[in-house]
Amino acid sequence: MQYRETDKAIGNAYRTTYLNSIKDVIAKREAETLGARELFLEQVMQNPEQYRDKLKQMFGWPLVGDVSREFSAHEEFVAEDELCRIYRVTLDMEMGLKAYGILMLPTGVEKPRVVIAQHGGSGTPEMISAFYDDRGQNYRNFSGRILHRGMAVYAPQMLLWNPDACGEKFDRVAIDAKLKQLGGSITALELFALSVATDYLHGREDLNCDEFSMAGLSYGGFYTILHTALDTRVKRACSSCWFNDRLAYSWADWTWFNSGFTFLDAEIAALIAPRRLYIEVADKDDVFDVTGAHGQASRLKKVYEQLGKENEFSFCVFSGGHEFNPEDTGFDFIWQDL
Repeated sequence: MQYRETDKAIGNAYRTTYLNSIKDVIAKREAETLGARELFLEQVMQNPEQYRDKLKQMFGWPLVGDVSREFSAHEEFVAEDELCRIYRVTLDMEMGLKAYGILMLPTGVEKPRVVIAQHGGSGTPEMISAFYDDRGQNYRNFSGRILHRGMAVYAPQMLLWNPDACGEKFDRVAIDAKLKQLGGSITALELFALSVATDYLHGREDLNCDEFSMAGLSYGGFYTILHTALDTRVKRACSSCWFNDRLAYSWADWTWFNSGFTFLDAEIAALIAPRRLYIEVADKDDVFDVTGAHGQASRLKKVYEQLGKENEFSFCVFSGGHEFNPEDTGFDFIWQDL
């Protein structure tokens, strides 16, 4: 006679023990990461170019491999208002990607400096540019405030829009998993697109790219730090409401093999030094707990101090929620000498 159990819950205690042991193993392993990353950070500072390549390898294809950067740019004039001339741009890349962005050229400014303005989750170039209302939702008229300074804005679209309001439905996590299966990641693909967009902007004779800048909110702050770390043509960066203790926010598309022992937020941002970097977080952010950012910011500050460039880095906690700072503190810092 085959054994049967009438109480199906008998084995549950064993399963709970197994689950808790996995959590314990992870906790013990995580406790080892900070010391390992301290040693890793020292190595990053000693040879930033070598570790820039290692970061690309962690993100994967198409940042690594023999991938063509050739592209054609298709520009469609949209409108002109009191601030700027507006164009929709499609960058049609030889490798097959068709990246979309909005270019805004300030009125009356000859050869303006350029800023990439990056939206966040559920965002679009139109939202960050306040096309639908004066405030631009939590972006606080992001692009308009840059245009008022006489600088051009390029606002790229990432695979982050709200499909209920802004376009076709998609599963970013599933797409990222497929790209990881193929040797890459959604992060690598979109960083590649940002690099090609930087090529496009540098190739325009009507723009001044000597002090090329990037700024972004939330996911935009994520891409700002990563693109600036990898592409040294970006000289000034402003990241809002993203920088944090990444072990506390190990979202699928922010997670790569062994990153806990190598590249988390502070280590990636260290590759920006000694270029100018402003990082801000909000004290009432309901997405990311502000306390997680302080320790990582202290570690990053030491990097700038050791390079004798402490005046090129600033960390700010402003009063607000998950939004771009309504005060111009960050913009004033990164462009104070221009």
